[in-house]
Amino acid sequence: MLNLNINLTIFLDYYPLLYMKVQPIQIICILLVILFLFYSNCKGSCKGSCKGSCKSTNLYEGMDSLHMDEVKHIDGSKEEDNYSHVDINSDDSGDSDDSDKHPSLLNIYGEPLKSCRSRGSSDMRGSWNDGFCDEMGGGVHQICLDVDKTNKFSESTGQGPWSEGRKGANHCMCLGAWALYKARQEQGEIPKTYNELHCESIMDDALDERYVNNWNTWNGNELPDQIVQGVNQVMDQCYSKGTEQQQNYLINLYNNLTNDKPEFHNTKTYKQFN
Repeated sequence: MLNLNINLTIFLDYYPLLYMKVQPIQIICILLVILFLFYSNCKGSCKGSCKGSCKSTNLYEGMDSLHMDEVKHIDGSKEEDNYSHVDINSDDSGDSDDSDKHPSLLNIYGEPLKSCRSRGSSDMRGSWNDGFCDEMGGGVHQICLDVDKTNKFSESTGQGPWSEGRKGANHCMCLGAWALYKARQEQGEIPKTYNELHCESIMDDALDERYVNNWNTWNGNELPDQIVQGVNQVMDQCYSKGTEQQQNYLINLYNNLTNDKPEFHNTKTYKQFN
């Protein structure tokens, strides 16, 4: 009898729930609470091996959508427009790949700036920042173009023949170099070329007032008012490639830049959009 009492005492020490006379219904309730907490944590994290993995990963946690008037440019300025809205929580995955789109900067169509570097390329020589023509200082390399559709671009703008070594690739060109290239074509100094631009890879800041001086100067080789040919060519080429919504955004940028600049007012391009 003594041995039985000792064994029973040991048994209750190891199994206190029995000693406390916990009822089965209480155990079930505790288990249900634990399962609920686990499920809530799993659902909220979108990680691990939860049943039914999350349909998409939102890079902007806590936001269902990203409005363009909340996007800041790389130089800290804030985009203030109501033209477009990017739904970053869309479930319309299809075959699209947003890896070539800038997370915050906009192009001249009011949409996420696209990479100038060809998809899948490891090219590091395009004067870009991780593939994007988003330089704010220096030469302001913001014009993305197809080098194959130019004719000795670098030599035609007072540089060495380096652009010949860029055949088959895109490149971010300086605002001033592009403007000079088009101004010389307009004056008949060099052969004309067409359709060089990748418009979705040109940031909207390129048509901002603060870069007027960059358009009009180029290492002492500039021509008077070369900004007119440079900007008008961006407008002509990119307007023809855009959708109606993209065209409206581009017209707004163009007019904001040119309305107070009389050198534009007698040009065919200006008259078309005013």
